[in-house]
Amino acid sequence: MRVDVPTLFLLGTAILGWATLITLSERRYHPSRTPILRIWGWGYVLLALACAMMAVRDAFPPLFFFGVSNSLAVGGYFLLAYGIARFANYRAPRRLMALALLVPAGWLFAPLALSNDLWLSAGSVPIAAPCLAAAFMLARLDRLKELRSRNMAAAIFAVHGTIYVLRAAGLPILAITAGRDLFPLIAVVTMIEGVLFAVAAPTALLALVRDEGEERLRQASQTDYLTGLDNRRAFTHKAEDVLHAQAPGALPAVLLVFDLDHFKTINDLHGHQTGDDVLQLFGLILRTKARAHDVVARLGGEEFAMLMPETPLAKAKEIAARVATSLRARSPALAGLSEPVTVSIGIARADRTGTLIGLLADADTALYQAKRLGRDRIECVAPPPSNIEAAPRRTELLEAAA
Repeated sequence: MRVDVPTLFLLGTAILGWATLITLSERRYHPSRTPILRIWGWGYVLLALACAMMAVRDAFPPLFFFGVSNSLAVGGYFLLAYGIARFANYRAPRRLMALALLVPAGWLFAPLALSNDLWLSAGSVPIAAPCLAAAFMLARLDRLKELRSRNMAAAIFAVHGTIYVLRAAGLPILAITAGRDLFPLIAVVTMIEGVLFAVAAPTALLALVRDEGEERLRQASQTDYLTGLDNRRAFTHKAEDVLHAQAPGALPAVLLVFDLDHFKTINDLHGHQTGDDVLQLFGLILRTKARAHDVVARLGGEEFAMLMPETPLAKAKEIAARVATSLRARSPALAGLSEPVTVSIGIARADRTGTLIGLLADADTALYQAKRLGRDRIECVAPPPSNIEAAPRRTELLEAAA
C-alpha cells in the first residue's frame, strides 16, 4: 500500500486546526490560563499553515517554500515550548528567549546557503530543540509533579524531539552510505509520527491544564481559607499516614493541640476582623515554628493542631513554649489589641493508643487540663511505662508534665 505524503500533510493540517479550536475554547473554563492557551493556539496555527504549504509544495518556488514553511513550523514549536515554560512558571534568560525568537526569522534565509540534503538534516535541529526543552521542563520542574498527565506530555515531546535528532544525524550518513533511496521512506515515517504528535500533544497539554484545575480544587478542599494551613480533612489523612508509617522502635509521634484563650471575648470586644487577624497571626507562627515534616492544621474555630513525627516529648514542649511566647509577643501589635493573646496547649504521645482518635482524645484531655488550671499553659498526658526513652529522662519529663 502506497502512503501519500501530501495527504498526510493535509490530515495534519485538519488535526491542528481542530486542536486550535478546542484549545481556544478551553479558555472559558480556565480563564486564568487564557494567555497560555492562546500561545498554544497560535502555535497550532503556525504548524497548520506549515503543513498546508507542504501539502501543496509544488505550487511555490523552492526557495520560498523551504524558507517560509519551515520557519512557520519552527515558530509553532517554539510557541508550544514557550507556552509550556509559562505554564511551569519557568523563566528563561532573556538572551535565550531572544535567540529563540530569532531562529524562525533567520530560518527564512537558510535555504540560500544549504544544499537540499543539508537542508533536510539541519532543518530538523530547530524542531528538535524546543521539543526536547519542553520535555525537560515537563519532566523536571517540581511545580508539575502533582499533575497526572505530566509524564505523558513529557514523553510525547521527548519522542518527537528524539525523532528529529535522529533525522538530523542520520540523513547525512544515509546520503553517503546508501544514497537517497531511503529518503522517501524516512519522509513517510516522519510524517506519520508528526500526525500522531498533532493528535497527542494538544490532548496532553489540555490534560495538563485540566489536571491543574482539579489539583487547585483538591487543594482548596483541604486548605483552611483564612490561615492557609491544612484543614481538619487534610490533617486527618496526613496524620493517619504518619501514624501508619511509624517504624518499630522509633520515637513515637507527638500531637500538640492549641486553643486560643478567650477568643470569643476578642471577637465580641474588638470585632471579627480583629479575630481573623489573630487567627492569621497564629497560623503564621505555627508555620514558622514547625519543622518541614510536621503536619500543621486549623481544626476549626480557634483550635489548631501540630503532629510531630518521631519527636522527643521535651522537643515538642520546647516548640510549644516557643509558639506561646511568640504569640504573646506579637499579638499586641494587631489593631485594637492592648493585651497579649495567649494560648492553651495540650500534648499527647502516639504510643498510648496508637490511633489518631485516641491521640486526639489524649491531647484534648491535656488541653482541658490546661484550661481548667487557668489557661496560658502547656499540659501533657503522661506517657505509658513502656516509653522507649531512657528512664532518667522519662522521669524528668513526667515530673515536668505534672
